[in-house]
Amino acid sequence: MINTLETKRIKHLNKTDTNVKTFMRKQDKKARRAKILLIVFKFIALTIILFFVINTILRPIAFNNKIEQQINQNKQTEQTNQNEQTDNKKQSGRNEKHSNEKQQQAAKEKYEKFKKEYDKLKNETPRTKEIRKRMRRIENQMKHWRRKMNFTGENHSQKGKGFK
Repeated sequence: MINTLETKRIKHLNKTDTNVKTFMRKQDKKARRAKILLIVFKFIALTIILFFVINTILRPIAFNNKIEQQINQNKQTEQTNQNEQTDNKKQSGRNEKHSNEKQQQAAKEKYEKFKKEYDKLKNETPRTKEIRKRMRRIENQMKHWRRKMNFTGENHSQKGKGFK
């Protein structure tokens, strides 16, 4: 009886041993696949990182060159626009600017003078009645000269004429 039990036990151990070996083989295959996937993932990650690093190094150089070109173009267009504006100060049309530019410039200077005075009074801390009255007068003067400064001239009749 002892022999039969031992033989059964040996057979059982052999079966479990083969099961363990197959299990280990399967685990080894999974481990190899995982290692390969990890290597592929690392390669992809490195290429992406290198791509971004190279772009961050090279892009500012190209971007700065584009900005410099745009700035130069803007300067040139501004200069040509200023030249055109000085050549064509007053158009000859019904609804173009009719007001005198010297008057507008003088109004601007007076407006700035009153604006400085108003700001000076506004910053004074103890405001008396006299200061407030003076501020109101100066404010009215500022409004007057601002209107004169922004006045472009009267337009020729643009009201509706009805049916003709």
